[in-house]
Amino acid sequence: MLAALGPFRFDITSLPATQIGRESGARIKGHEVLGAAPVLENLGPASSLVTINATLYPLEPFSPNGLSQLAALHTAAAEGRSEMMVLATGIVIGRMAIERVRETDTHFQPGGQPARIGITLSLRATSGTRPWGLGALLSLF
Repeated sequence: MLAALGPFRFDITSLPATQIGRESGARIKGHEVLGAAPVLENLGPASSLVTINATLYPLEPFSPNGLSQLAALHTAAAEGRSEMMVLATGIVIGRMAIERVRETDTHFQPGGQPARIGITLSLRATSGTRPWGLGALLSLF
């Protein structure tokens, strides 16, 4: 396993990751000042971003669950779910929301089925805070 995002496993069989990138930074705001250069203010850390590139080969026997995991990733993205992400090295990235799942089908077979599916998964760190409302109230029980 290269990485895990909640129930999703990125490894060399079911959902083979070819690249995992991580980006972090600060929120810097510039304030205009008369007669001087803008003053910069650090507002705190920006949301971490993670990009995972994977390649599925749906016609190959070594990729048995890839298509079902891909469909589940699309569903999780549409629902706006966030999941805990952990790398194989033991580094806990934290809760990540699935912002976008991009799928590119190539190498089409005579029946129209792609022999190769490129996937780009865009994730953004969540703050872990819950909005006040019914969901927050129910989480107390």
